[in-house]
Amino acid sequence: MTGVQSIDELNEQLRAHAKGMYTYEAATEVLIRSGWTARTSFQNDVLEPPDDESPRFWINWDALGEILDPDSMRYSQIRAASGGELRLLRLAHSMAAGDLSNDVPGLDRANIAIVLAAIAHLGGSHEHSDIVADPEGQYEVNGERASIRRLGPLYPWPDET
Repeated sequence: MTGVQSIDELNEQLRAHAKGMYTYEAATEVLIRSGWTARTSFQNDVLEPPDDESPRFWINWDALGEILDPDSMRYSQIRAASGGELRLLRLAHSMAAGDLSNDVPGLDRANIAIVLAAIAHLGGSHEHSDIVADPEGQYEVNGERASIRRLGPLYPWPDET
C-alpha cells in the first residue's frame, strides 16, 4: 500500500486518525485486531489515503456501510467474506456509524457491564470449551493426554442491583 511501509504502520495511522472519538477508536480496533486492515480488498475499497485534509490513512465508514448494505449495487471483494467475518464488519460499522455509535456512548459503567455480558452471552461464550493438558485425560492431542473443560462466560453477568 503506497504511503506506508507495513501493516503495523498502517494500523498506527488508522489509530491516530480515530483518536479522541471512542466510537471510531473501538470500531478501528475491531478491524485491526480481526485482521481486516491487512486485507487487500478492505484496503482498496474502504481505506482512504492521506490527502490535504488528513495526513494519514483513514477508514471511510460510509463506503463500508454501502458495501455491507444488501440492497447496494456496489461491488466489492469484501462481500466474499464468510458470514462471521461480515457480521464482525457490520458490528464495527455500527460502532462507528450505526446504532451502537448512538446508543452505547453515554451509558454509565454499570450499564456498559450489562451490555458486555449480554454480548458475551449472545455469542454463546458461557457454552465454550477448550482442550487442556491433563495426564489423566481421556483424549490424546499431539501425543499428550488431554481433557475438555468448559471455559465459563467470557464476561460474566454483573450482580443485580
